Amino acid sequence: MKCFETTIKPLLKFGDGVAKETGKKFKEFGCKKVLAGYDANLPEAIVSTVLDSITAEGIELIPYSCPYADGQDTGVLEVRQLAIDNQVDGFLAMGGGSTMDIVKAASLLVDKPLPIDQYFVGWYNGPDLPRKAHLISIPTTSGTGAEATRSCIIASQTLGVKATLSSQAAKADFVFLDPQITKSLPPYVTATTGMDAISHACEALCCVKSNIFTEMICGKSLELSWANLYTAYKEPENLEARANMSMAAYLGLTGESYGNCGHSMAHAIGARFHVPHGHCCAWTAPVALYFTRKECDYEIRLIARCFGMDDKSETVAADVANAMKKLVWSMNIATPAERGISREDFVSDETVAKVMLDPIWHFCPTEFNEDTARQLLGEGFGHADDSGLAGGVIHLSGVAPEAHHAGKVHDAAVPLLHHLPGRRLHAEKGALQVGADDGVEVLRLHQHQKIVPGDPGVVHQNVDAAKGLEGGVH
Repeated sequence: MKCFETTIKPLLKFGDGVAKETGKKFKEFGCKKVLAGYDANLPEAIVSTVLDSITAEGIELIPYSCPYADGQDTGVLEVRQLAIDNQVDGFLAMGGGSTMDIVKAASLLVDKPLPIDQYFVGWYNGPDLPRKAHLISIPTTSGTGAEATRSCIIASQTLGVKATLSSQAAKADFVFLDPQITKSLPPYVTATTGMDAISHACEALCCVKSNIFTEMICGKSLELSWANLYTAYKEPENLEARANMSMAAYLGLTGESYGNCGHSMAHAIGARFHVPHGHCCAWTAPVALYFTRKECDYEIRLIARCFGMDDKSETVAADVANAMKKLVWSMNIATPAERGISREDFVSDETVAKVMLDPIWHFCPTEFNEDTARQLLGEGFGHADDSGLAGGVIHLSGVAPEAHHAGKVHDAAVPLLHHLPGRRLHAEKGALQVGADDGVEVLRLHQHQKIVPGDPGVVHQNVDAAKGLEGGVH
């Protein structure tokens, strides 16, 4: 059995309405002045409920409405300066992954000289940065898992890349996981952040760091996300599905979770084409899973069991990858071509270079290089030159290149999507059958995850460096 060290933190309270206890928890911590950072476009009712709970405890509040959906270093500087000017002893990070990362990073840099760039992984080789004030995180999406990790992904204006600031102290002292808050997510963000959660858990299992702890925690994450994502997508008010997705996203990054080439490709695609991170994961996760099939046969069969599929199938990797793609179609997640990206750009030298700069692929158990990166990007786009990998990856014949081509699929291993009104996600006889209404829903970003003009990276990504870090990546 592999050796491993646990790094589990933060403490967590999970349940409907628990975010109302935020003020009480800050008071227990002894905080007198709290800087509250939250997504600028969160519904007012959510913001006021949490902030009012803080002021009700007699705690002075320094609000920061974060306008940055890409983790810009400008936001870190703004929060850091507010904290210095007001001498706060507590931080609240509430929102999607980018806002949480901005507040997390600022909480580590209050006593540190600038510029920020000197503390990014690859530039900084010192000890973990400490945090002297208390930190509470409240995620408002179900996928990024930023509340559970030591990573802060920051868009450096100087370097022109998404870089990682990493410290165990970046993990919150306490997390409120409140499914009520996620009910405001529109279908598109529910779908794409949900695919981020699925990819986190799948990649954590299919990497060189996978261990028995990963199997237990990420296995449960996959059971929850696979059984509930489509329901949450179709039934936004379904609190049971929302609760299960909130927990799935959290667990996916608490199981000593690292990753593989899938997240490196997703990060590169997002940075190059300004596509939300979870959307990129929807393209890359099935391809990455199939790519690791030889080295990760045991883990992929475990994933199949989590999905309620036949784990004894001789084509289990293709079965699982195809099922993932079918779930993506059923939620109307657009293909690269449908987002206006050409295949030439998708597999270009520039995109490949960004993939290879991302450190997560170093955890991939299957040999990975520039050539395989290009081939896998092509597979993610939907048109790969199979011969170039000498069998390293196949074109998934059971997967239609676009959602509206589902009727052209021919694959006995995984049945086609059935357009049955009112059907909910279920597994039957080892195969995934996803229920979907015939109507097509309008794709749109969640109101607090808008793309910022000039965004040098993706809406959200989190990643620890491959070297010198313990505790997982996201």
